[in-house]
Amino acid sequence: MTLLNTYRSLLFAIYAPSLLISVGSQGLVVLLPLYILDLTGSPAAAATVVGARGIGTWLSNLPLGVLVARYGDKQVMQLACVVLTLCTVAFALTASVTVFAAIAVVYGMAASGWLLGRISYITDACDDAVRGRVISVLAGIMRAGMLLGPLAGGLVAEFLGYRYVFIGAGVLTLLGAALVWRHAEDVRPERDQSTTFVHRIGALFRQHRRSLLTAGSCALVLMFLRAARPVLIPVFGDAAGLGAAAIGVIYSLSASIDMALFYPAGQIMDARGRKFTLIPALTLFVLAYALLPLADGFYSLLVVAMLIGTANGLSTGAVMTMGSDLAPKSSRGEFLGMWRMFSDSGTALGPLFVAAVVNAATLGAAALAVGGVGAVGLVVTLLFVEETLKTLPRDRNPAPPDS
Repeated sequence: MTLLNTYRSLLFAIYAPSLLISVGSQGLVVLLPLYILDLTGSPAAAATVVGARGIGTWLSNLPLGVLVARYGDKQVMQLACVVLTLCTVAFALTASVTVFAAIAVVYGMAASGWLLGRISYITDACDDAVRGRVISVLAGIMRAGMLLGPLAGGLVAEFLGYRYVFIGAGVLTLLGAALVWRHAEDVRPERDQSTTFVHRIGALFRQHRRSLLTAGSCALVLMFLRAARPVLIPVFGDAAGLGAAAIGVIYSLSASIDMALFYPAGQIMDARGRKFTLIPALTLFVLAYALLPLADGFYSLLVVAMLIGTANGLSTGAVMTMGSDLAPKSSRGEFLGMWRMFSDSGTALGPLFVAAVVNAATLGAAALAVGGVGAVGLVVTLLFVEETLKTLPRDRNPAPPDS
């Protein structure tokens, strides 16, 4: 299948639903910490609620991998969309931080299912030669949500209130679920039925131990750095006296850099390898978090946010693509669940790490500590992570970049 035909087959099954759901979910990512700050005045409480979502994501990866293998990608994606919608309604109905954290755990589980189902579906739908670009388009669409969601959500929160943001996110998720139901094919990955789940997981880990501990550690650090952004940018903005609308503008402008880089990043990954984008991205993340304590107003915070956006854009789709590269066909769901456990450890730990450092020291110290973790990840990637891009046979021509 050519690259263009692959894009067409995914347009309404994956790409359009992803845009709708991403606009709603990315608006929540930025506004949840601001809403908790509004309720409690505590940056640590805001970081904890965001971290609760990451914990839910992490806890559910392996069970969801089993569900993908047993019932197929489409069923898992549909179930995830229903649960995401119910969670947004629940967000709108509560003002308790404890309840918010509990709902955030469930929301994280559903978000993990939505992502895992899409990655497995795309892995089945495209060839190795175009995978970087196909997944980068998905990641770019998710970044379009980062551009539109915080901007629209910030304005709605400013003029109508946070509850309307939650309700809007639920409506968008339902629309996305309808597209998946109508257009996605019921594809079930090939599955090894000869062994139990525990034996398959153990064998997979032994077989791919080096890749999981090296490339998986790189993915963990990258997701850790990304997960710190939706906590630190809003909290630093609040400390500088900025309102929800201004912080939403900063976050959306940062996401515009992601949007500009998502397709070039995919082309580079397919042409030069995954590490060719990962190393400069990690370097920029470290620099940006080192500069964040100096941001004390709209423009200085915007500059740092744009640096983070550049780093995020350069690494567009890298984690998903590496996992897809490494996934064995016969145990794809289970392997991707295991891969997501590694990467989503960073998603869970990032906000909780920020909360712990803020409680023990200051916001500035938290930003510097996050940058320090990024520096360790950069060294690991440089020295130990092998390239996951598979070399094509000489008699096989890769698909052209735009057809």
